[in-house]
Amino acid sequence: MARSNVAKLLVDTLAAAGVRRIYGVVGDSLNGMTECLRKQDRIEWIGVRHEEEDPGELPGAVRGTLAHAGPALLDVVVNRQELAMPPSIELEQAKGFTLYMMHAVLSGRGDEVFDLAKTNLWR
Repeated sequence: MARSNVAKLLVDTLAAAGVRRIYGVVGDSLNGMTECLRKQDRIEWIGVRHEEEDPGELPGAVRGTLAHAGPALLDVVVNRQELAMPPSIELEQAKGFTLYMMHAVLSGRGDEVFDLAKTNLWR
């Protein structure tokens, strides 16, 4: 049996499963994989950039992603303390949030509650 490596085995497996295109950010950990992809012609490698998005460009990026005819991915970084607010709040949700805040304060993590308030109340 010919000697093979994990990257080649992975590329062969993906090709056998019908994968035709791979998008990725090139880096040292993927060098073996990208080299195997370069040497074959069954799967197309599409390198993508990894850069921060100006918040003012977000509406256009969302429109462009939604208008794309095929699968698309839009990666957006948000403030980890920003709350996702539902249209209405149930009693159990308010109770759980109150318990979280009490636990944080009593555990010496009152700074988390302050950061949460600063992010969501004063903006």
